[in-house]
Amino acid sequence: QSLTQSIEELEKKSKLLKKENETLLPERDIVRNQHDEIISQLNQRMADKAGKQITLNETREKLRETNQEILDVEQAIIQLKEDMIEERANARLEKKRLKDTIADTQEKIKSQKEANEDLKKQISTLMEELLESDTRNEEQRKTIRRSENMVERLESQVNQLEEQLEKEKQENVQLDKEGDRLKEEYASIQSNLLDKKAELQ
Repeated sequence: QSLTQSIEELEKKSKLLKKENETLLPERDIVRNQHDEIISQLNQRMADKAGKQITLNETREKLRETNQEILDVEQAIIQLKEDMIEERANARLEKKRLKDTIADTQEKIKSQKEANEDLKKQISTLMEELLESDTRNEEQRKTIRRSENMVERLESQVNQLEEQLEKEKQENVQLDKEGDRLKEEYASIQSNLLDKKAELQ
């Protein structure tokens, strides 16, 4: 009996639990749905939080990079200002050097112009002297040409006179021969005349 009673009690409890379970089933579904909704919301919040964290991390990284870029730009500006200061100082030195160079060059140009003027005067004087020398040389050349012409004429005259003298010498020789011949003829004629005169006496 004791076992039978126990079984009956257990069956009663089981039925009671089934009934309670059937009673609690809608609530369980409601609670389960609420639980699922809560879990879904939590998951969404966690996803949103993770997304926001990622965005926040990216924003922080961008902010860090931006701050670094700002520092780099500020450093570059400082370097640029220093370079500009140095460049201006160098420019002032270069400007002074150029001014000195220009002044020195202008002085050299002035000296060169003066030297050129002196040289022009010397060249002008030399040209005048050369012109005078050319004129004298031309006169001398003319005189030489006249003298040479005169010498040629005189030499020609001398040649003519020598030829004439030689011709006259030849003529004189011929005249001497002719004179001797005439003398011989005269002597012969005279001798003949004397002979004939003697014969006549």
